[in-house]
Amino acid sequence: MSTEASDQPALENFWSGMALAVTQVLADYAARVLLAGRRDRLRRFTVESVPGELRQVTLVSLYDVQSRAEKTLEICSVGQRSIIRFNNGLGD
Repeated sequence: MSTEASDQPALENFWSGMALAVTQVLADYAARVLLAGRRDRLRRFTVESVPGELRQVTLVSLYDVQSRAEKTLEICSVGQRSIIRFNNGLGD
């Protein structure tokens, strides 16, 4: 599936080969799939949060991100408050 160089919005293009009417449910699903992208590649997309204002966004592949968490649990104090941080430990 390629949405580049298309006159149709990506959400409509996602379903175009299936001859389906794009309902809100289908558009929501397509948006989630398109934004998730392929896990082994950069994800580049354009969003319009304010009418007429386009913003380019690039998300890196999770395979390219080095985990900065060395511990699965970190506790520190700031003033009279304690901060408990649960880091990703699913692979440990």
